[in-house]
Amino acid sequence: MAPTPLPALDGWWLTGGWGAQTVARRLLKREAMQRILFVDDEQHVLDGLRNLLRARRREWDMRFACGGEAAFALLASETFDVVVSDMCMPRYDGATVLERARDLQPRAVRIVLSAQSEPETAMKAVFVAHRFVAKPCDPIALQDIIQQACHRAVGSRDLEHADGVRHHQARLGAVAADVDDDLIAAHAVELSQARPHGRVG
Repeated sequence: MAPTPLPALDGWWLTGGWGAQTVARRLLKREAMQRILFVDDEQHVLDGLRNLLRARRREWDMRFACGGEAAFALLASETFDVVVSDMCMPRYDGATVLERARDLQPRAVRIVLSAQSEPETAMKAVFVAHRFVAKPCDPIALQDIIQQACHRAVGSRDLEHADGVRHHQARLGAVAADVDDDLIAAHAVELSQARPHGRVG
């Protein structure tokens, strides 16, 4: 007996049922969450971070990239508030990853989380990171650091939005002034054309 075909679901959630409402709520909630990218070349370290921060998954939308190339792909396709990277990685080190993050997403707060504490490593981090955190790090302290970074990123984003609004308002004001000048000029022309020739009376 041939299996019963499944009903087509294209556009099903657009019908206004509980499914549409659930999808909409989840999308809005995800939009409000802070987005964080973790980068390390060791998968078990990323797995450890995922387990450590599991309780935050309702507040943070987290991505985990194993190596620099995976991080580059995510930075090019998604937007992040915070980027946390290991420093010592093969091929593309943490400085390269954070430099790319700075170029692609300058608003994102960049954090180095690394066991490498040599002066040379610290100096490389100075130019690309906002903060250097040494491994091993206390889990509560790490969460507090990331939360502070999230607040900083959101504040920067709000400030940029406010600047954008002011710039837009200024442009609208300039356009309105130009429109007013054009209307006044056009009205003057109409009056001059409507004025009767010769004297009246």
